[in-house]
Amino acid sequence: MELASPALSTQHSFLERIIGAMLLRSDIYDEIKRDPNATFQAAIVVLLGSIAGIFQQSMDNPIWVAFIPLNLIFWPLMAAKDVICAKYFLARRTTWEMADWYLRTSGFVFAPNLLMFVIPAEGPVSLLRLLVFFWNGAAGVIALRQGLQLGPTGRALWVWFGSAFIAGAATAIWLFVAVVTLAIIVA
Repeated sequence: MELASPALSTQHSFLERIIGAMLLRSDIYDEIKRDPNATFQAAIVVLLGSIAGIFQQSMDNPIWVAFIPLNLIFWPLMAAKDVICAKYFLARRTTWEMADWYLRTSGFVFAPNLLMFVIPAEGPVSLLRLLVFFWNGAAGVIALRQGLQLGPTGRALWVWFGSAFIAGAATAIWLFVAVVTLAIIVA
């Protein structure tokens, strides 16, 4: 599999990339993947999306502000988890060179969260928040498909759900071991 990326034929502005990512445009995700400078832009999108996501909650409880730096920490960790799951379990053609591509595209998954700045604090916000949640999920599948060159969307969905399942199973095993260890220490 050839990993060389063709030169960018068009270069969109940062705002155009955010809007394109929100519109789930594959060509924008391809452009982001190929631009090494987009990693910093992706980090800004993660930061802004995190702020927007907790904006209304932090008014009631300021502890939510702690999630802003946590999202910046977990963004590359979750991207690495997805690449590892794809490479070793679900899409064997995935290479380590694609990890940078996916890190950039996965940062722009936070773009739909920016809508949280304009969703009113009062009224039927639950439905709108649910819409943004599913929109983020769709953006995550597009980012996987384009960032790891997975081909059909079905394969990206397989990797997306498989990665979540593997991470959930690993977490459950870790929690079980931690609880048993704690029970042995206490007993």
